[in-house]
Amino acid sequence: SSESYQVMVPDSLKIQAEVTNNICSESNGSIGVAPTGGTAPYFYRWSNNANGNAITGLPEGKYSLILTDANGCSANYSFKLEDTSCANIIIHNAISPNGDGINDTWVIEGLQHYPGNTVQVFDKWGDRVFEKKDYNNDWAGKGPSGELPDGTFYYLVKLNSGKEPDGKDTFTGYLMIKR
Repeated sequence: SSESYQVMVPDSLKIQAEVTNNICSESNGSIGVAPTGGTAPYFYRWSNNANGNAITGLPEGKYSLILTDANGCSANYSFKLEDTSCANIIIHNAISPNGDGINDTWVIEGLQHYPGNTVQVFDKWGDRVFEKKDYNNDWAGKGPSGELPDGTFYYLVKLNSGKEPDGKDTFTGYLMIKR
């Protein structure tokens, strides 16, 4: 007599990974994986002794994962997180705060990566007309006495950080206001 049997073999273990690099040496990188194949449930063993399908709060470096399924099949994966430099600072030098929704506030691109920053604006006589710590691109040309007149003003932007792009912590220049 003879018998026929069908042996079911699951697909090989594979992962879909999402890697987020560390930014500005802040230990804010992450790795998340979504396994396929094998037999659920899955067990995760990361090189930093974490468990689960995602690890966060990572500095730059190399990380590995041993993924094991319910049948004891395992696969090894390696990841490399890099430290991406802090965003470049781009300071726009003109605003037109007339309420039309276009260029109404002064924008300093990349400043959000530098908590603790200080932004100051001075008039042509050197009097400070605006100052803000942790500036968030919301100044619309108002001074201590209300709207400032059209004209040229001067700024001082301090990042107050040890992670400056190209080693620069202070930026100066001019800003034009045209309503």
